[in-house]
Amino acid sequence: SSGHTKRGSAAVCDPRRMTLLTASMPIPLRSAAALLLAAAGPGFALGGKPLFADSADVVELTPGRFNATVLSSKEAWLVDYYADWCPHCQNFAPVWQHVASQYSGDSRVTFGAMDCALHMDFCAGIKVGAYPTMRAYNMPDAPHSAGEAGVALHEGDYNLDEEQELKGLIDAKLAALGPAPLTLAPTPAGPGAPATSWLLPAPAPAPKDIPATSDSAVLRLIDAELALVYALRQGTATAAVRRPVEPPDPSDPLALGGEALAELVLWLDLVSRLLPSSRGRRDVAELSAVARSAQQGSGVLPRAAWLLALDERKVDLVGPQAGQDPAPYWRLCATYTCGLWTLFHILTVAAADPISRRLAAAPEDDGVARDGRRLREDGPAVRQRGLEAAGVSASPTPGETLQRIRGFVENFFGCEECSKHFVATYDSCQFGRCALEATDGQGSALWLWQGHNTVT
Repeated sequence: SSGHTKRGSAAVCDPRRMTLLTASMPIPLRSAAALLLAAAGPGFALGGKPLFADSADVVELTPGRFNATVLSSKEAWLVDYYADWCPHCQNFAPVWQHVASQYSGDSRVTFGAMDCALHMDFCAGIKVGAYPTMRAYNMPDAPHSAGEAGVALHEGDYNLDEEQELKGLIDAKLAALGPAPLTLAPTPAGPGAPATSWLLPAPAPAPKDIPATSDSAVLRLIDAELALVYALRQGTATAAVRRPVEPPDPSDPLALGGEALAELVLWLDLVSRLLPSSRGRRDVAELSAVARSAQQGSGVLPRAAWLLALDERKVDLVGPQAGQDPAPYWRLCATYTCGLWTLFHILTVAAADPISRRLAAAPEDDGVARDGRRLREDGPAVRQRGLEAAGVSASPTPGETLQRIRGFVENFFGCEECSKHFVATYDSCQFGRCALEATDGQGSALWLWQGHNTVT
């Protein structure tokens, strides 16, 4: 078997809390969107804190604790690298915990976990490019397992949610450590026994239910911009691990190049034309200029240069510190996935709105922002000329917007199975996507809602 099976509800952002986004839609689109909003499932994604903080059988690691325990001992370790916002990581957490509890009396091995949402630089540095990822450490039959990166717990695909299959992989690794001691914890009772709290689905945080007003619209936009800022830091590191620059540069393993850099440029160009805030569009346009300059120059965007560009500016009201950990700054969302879905829906609605599209295509020959503010010389006016030279339309169509969302998810979203599912939904023309005209704003916006509802 391959991939992950879905266990329980991997709910993301509650689309019923997004009704204000439809306010700018043409009336037919607004009415159709309301039907999907009413049919959407409830709840936000779990996450926002380490998943194993309260576990007695899985050690929640930080980089410092990792160095002091895993690397400083000769004891075997099995570590789950996850992101607390990742739905498949949330689904897998009870499995990892349950299996760890069955080895709690086995002195040969210790189970650990690290939240890469909080420690993204460390995880990217050891080439964790998808979540969840399992690594084995200090295995006598694998000399490289003593290093920071360890060795993969498995080769190829397997079904993470099948406990027996996971235990088979673990037993194969532990065989090199000699026979199992006789003090193994007893196997838990069968299906009829009461489930422990770790085996029960964790309750989803209650969504913030506030009236749809202009104030709540601002809060939703902030959540979308928070997700964008976090993605531009965390997601670009993920992309660099998944698609390393060729030939690799050992001094800069997280540099972006090739397909990943090209997709980053396209994504930033799109967002800089559709984000509702003129100040946000300006800020994203400046980041787009940095990425495009690297693409047209050496073809490689150094990690240090990109982090400097992120640290030097806000995106609208969102400061660069939110890129490290957005949790303290959420307004209505509780997790990255909710903020990201909010951003996607805002972009598709903006692409569907004729007024927004005319705004995106407005000329800026004098370097003057659409709201009258003067931009820096290397801002949108220069970007617009670069777009035209690259053959990118000034006014993004709804079809182009969906395509760029697909490219973002494939390259920059760390939940591997979530990414595969979304890309497969898009590529296989589910919900009639391939029958949509490129200019069908209503159809494109509703297609995204349908895709959203399948994981909610």
